[in-house]
Amino acid sequence: MKVGMVLIYVGIDVAKDKHDCCILGDSGTCLRESFSFSNDKEGFSKLIAAISAVSGKSADSSQIRTGLEATGHYSANLVAFLRSSGFQPVVFNPLRVKLYRQAISLRRTKTDKADAKCIAGILMSEVSSPVTVSYQIQELKSLTRHRHRLVAICSRSKVSMSRMVDLLFPELPSLGLRTGQASTLALMAELPGADMIAACRIDRLTNILRYASKGRYGREKAEAIKSMAKKGV
Repeated sequence: MKVGMVLIYVGIDVAKDKHDCCILGDSGTCLRESFSFSNDKEGFSKLIAAISAVSGKSADSSQIRTGLEATGHYSANLVAFLRSSGFQPVVFNPLRVKLYRQAISLRRTKTDKADAKCIAGILMSEVSSPVTVSYQIQELKSLTRHRHRLVAICSRSKVSMSRMVDLLFPELPSLGLRTGQASTLALMAELPGADMIAACRIDRLTNILRYASKGRYGREKAEAIKSMAKKGV
């Protein structure tokens, strides 16, 4: 094997529980048919064993290029393992892999094994530099994605709450209570409907509002809400 030359290309398609791998030689020949390995220590050891079997003992990590798609946290452990094993994995944008696959084949069939071979082909045909992402950046990305999910959940909850208020007590917003604020949420949770609010004792209604609003609303607001509830449909 020629020292200093990249002669082995390892493409890995990442999934949640298992990954698929394809190993190509420098001429594009398939050195190892696509195989699967689990997303754990045993599976990672299987990957290293497969690479060692085709590269031989004389090869070093600089002669072996590894690549995979960016799949968020599913690939984090694998990338860390490859780096600790002396490799410099290249992480590709999934769109880049998709466009490459479409460029080399008219078939629309997408399989994990085909994607692994496609990634190995990109490594062989393009000069792509490995990008080292720090642990802090990875954590920040995860937190950012989690924040986006929470914002989406809050938005859907506000829409649902607004719909519920429109059905149960449509006059409530006219009293200055927004559908998403704590006082409205507490009121609808305890007394979901104008008829229940109208029948509620004024002291209990006052306590619900005062506690939820942290003292902003008191008996005066409770009396206004109760009066409006009695007039409601």
